[in-house]
Amino acid sequence: KLVRLFPKFDETFRMLNDLESVDANFDIWRTGNNRTLDVLLPPFLIKAYKTFFKANSVEYEILVDDIQKYEN
Repeated sequence: KLVRLFPKFDETFRMLNDLESVDANFDIWRTGNNRTLDVLLPPFLIKAYKTFFKANSVEYEILVDDIQKYEN
């Protein structure tokens, strides 16, 4: 799944950027000008990350539900 994250605070934005070096499954594709992050997450981790985002007040939007459709 391709997910757009909307961190509200600078510290949260930095924490999310740092996650890429800690979790190989958290793959940042793009950082937006308006402080958004587009992240590729495997389906089996979506539920855990949704809980993490909620706990850290990070709003998110699913941009692409099944990224494999676009890989060919």
